[in-house]
Amino acid sequence: MVSGLRSLAAAVALLLISRRIPRLTARIEWLGALFYAATVLSFVFATKLGTAANAIFLQSTAPFHVALLGHFLLRQRLRVWDYPTLALIFVGMLLFFGRDISLDQFQANALGLFSGLTFAGFILCMRVSPRKNTSLAFIIWGNVFAFLLTLPFFPHFTLDASAFTLLATLGVFQLALPYFLYSIAAPHVGALETSLIFLLEPLLNPIWVYWAMGEKIGPTVFVGGGLIVVALLIQSVLPAGDSKIESEPPTIRE
Repeated sequence: MVSGLRSLAAAVALLLISRRIPRLTARIEWLGALFYAATVLSFVFATKLGTAANAIFLQSTAPFHVALLGHFLLRQRLRVWDYPTLALIFVGMLLFFGRDISLDQFQANALGLFSGLTFAGFILCMRVSPRKNTSLAFIIWGNVFAFLLTLPFFPHFTLDASAFTLLATLGVFQLALPYFLYSIAAPHVGALETSLIFLLEPLLNPIWVYWAMGEKIGPTVFVGGGLIVVALLIQSVLPAGDSKIESEPPTIRE
């Protein structure tokens, strides 16, 4: 319900920004929008059932899923330096989230991992879409689907005006604006880089918490975050063209 209202606010804001209702014309586009909806919903459920650290850590495995799925399903070739940078990121993630990760919450962990898989699917669907510049359509319809999927929970949920305002604000500034900027950048960035850039969100989380609440940051957080930043810098500085396709990807039939 919370996630559904947030997605509804995001969809309305994105429609106002784009000033049109985009169409999904291919099956891969519908699939990508459903992957997006599954990502935002499963992540919220994972945080509700477990810890935020677990959910963020497991969703942040998306770059590894992108690399594996892109290689085996789309016949995309990784660059030589993608392998050590992915390993560096994994070590950094373990150090960054290690103190807060719990392995005794199966449902929460399964949902967190599922959100990482669906996020990877969302990114890859955009990369193989037969039409150009469809990122915003994926995101708008994904938010609509997320809202529709939560409708059965509405009769069992009450919300006051302040909570509704907060959810609307989160929808606009946490989903709509970031993903709108993402839709502009996505066509110009490789699939692996796209997923790696999203790692900046969990990296900034302890900084905001420290700034707003004065929570101390442990040394392993600094080391782990530093390793991830170094890996991201390597990806951005070295020649572009990640996930180069050795042959044409499979044709997506309508």
